[in-house]
Amino acid sequence: MKQTISLSVPASEAPTARQSMLSRLAPLAAVLLALAPAAWAGQQLDTDPCAGRSQASCNALGVTDKPSIAWRNTFSASEGQQVSARLTKMMEVILQAPELREPRGMSLHPSMSASPPPAHAEKQHPALIEAFLLAKFITVEDKHATQDKKTGAWKGTGEGPMLRMRFNDLGAFLSITPMDYAKPGQYYTEPPKVGEVGGFPVYKTAGPEVILIHKRDALPWRPVPVERYLQTLISDEETLHAGFQKQMASTQGAGKAELEKANADRQTRIDTMKQQLAQLSPAQRQAGACNAARRKRGDIIGLDFNCGPGSEPLVEPNQDYFTRSAPKGSLQVLAISTTWGVLPRNDRMPNVLGRKLRASLSEMDLKALQAMMD
Repeated sequence: MKQTISLSVPASEAPTARQSMLSRLAPLAAVLLALAPAAWAGQQLDTDPCAGRSQASCNALGVTDKPSIAWRNTFSASEGQQVSARLTKMMEVILQAPELREPRGMSLHPSMSASPPPAHAEKQHPALIEAFLLAKFITVEDKHATQDKKTGAWKGTGEGPMLRMRFNDLGAFLSITPMDYAKPGQYYTEPPKVGEVGGFPVYKTAGPEVILIHKRDALPWRPVPVERYLQTLISDEETLHAGFQKQMASTQGAGKAELEKANADRQTRIDTMKQQLAQLSPAQRQAGACNAARRKRGDIIGLDFNCGPGSEPLVEPNQDYFTRSAPKGSLQVLAISTTWGVLPRNDRMPNVLGRKLRASLSEMDLKALQAMMD
């Protein structure tokens, strides 16, 4: 299970906020991820692709739209044309999967968008580029459904699942929310590899599983050195310590006594962490930090310096990953996901289109997508 470790704790938080954060986040994330499958537990689901729909709707040929494009002032006209042409070719590769080549019972709606590079990293970070393939159910009886008179193909209606391609987004592997790359101290547990699709690794993230495609030897994340991790913890504790001292100056009575005790405990924690850091060898300082599988009583850091079985390596976005001289429109790392994951599985998921998009991944020429990347 991946979790985000925020190292910016407000001064108003309880003294043990940082140490309790890990224990709070991990169970919460586990519950949230468990909700989706649990919601269907015990239901008798019919996996017949035509269940609940007429044969006419289920077998209707679907429209495949031309891609819609929104570059949001990211590229010049010529750059936009080059990126559009390359992404269009990549989308054509995706649409050659048998499940998608001649869509039946669904229509397909590709789109492309881009955002400028992060403000703090404009010189070495390409644009954040996305391409989507939205699938919509065809219901010929729906009065809002439309049919192309020339081809006989139908447009679906309503919402539907998506296949999503994210380029140059380091956060696609680490965070379910948009990542502020300029903020220091954002550490994450390393996403575990959980399988392969088409010869490419699949990683478990806080959201859907993600296929990683790139041409680099490096990964989009890198280990967090133990020394820097401890220094960050110490710095945060010292900031809270200073905040408590200011608060004590304007507090009287029992409240002041409680603050004094809490601040004394915090100073002990700071001293303990500094002592532990001083005792580390140079090799231990530069080794990657790992959260211990189990925290021992009295251990205020919770690190496993041997990174043994069950421990969780801590990582951060690898902002040295990108080629500095590359244009904004370069495509250097790709994360592919769908609304319902990417690994093939024999489940009873009720969303027929979600199953189709997921199954299409094992039939795609993912190596052709890789060949089109920088």
